[in-house]
Amino acid sequence: MTIPFMNIQQVKILLNLMDTGEAKALLNRVGTGLGCGVCLRCGDSNGWKRFHVTNYGRCGRGCLPLCEECWRELGRVARLPFYRKLLDMWQAPDDSELWLDVAAGVLAEEGNGHSHDSTE
Repeated sequence: MTIPFMNIQQVKILLNLMDTGEAKALLNRVGTGLGCGVCLRCGDSNGWKRFHVTNYGRCGRGCLPLCEECWRELGRVARLPFYRKLLDMWQAPDDSELWLDVAAGVLAEEGNGHSHDSTE
């Protein structure tokens, strides 16, 4: 389905009339078409879904490989492979300082943390 010149909010309104599976697939196509990233666990686009930001290092950096829903469903150790996958995409070696900073940030997180909602 092609929907030219529609923003994410307009698409969300349209999707209220559609089946959930179709709605999710359409939102993901629109999001990735706009260059949005995806959750490395469920594949949903951050163009429409709230993503969890994990801060790492001393420079206030953050990364968001998981949507908030997937992040909440996983424990700290179970989240690590998704962060490793993100760093593999960045071509960061396993023994890099970047990976050590990100892994420390993941293991230090508790509770809700911070979220990124690209629709706000």
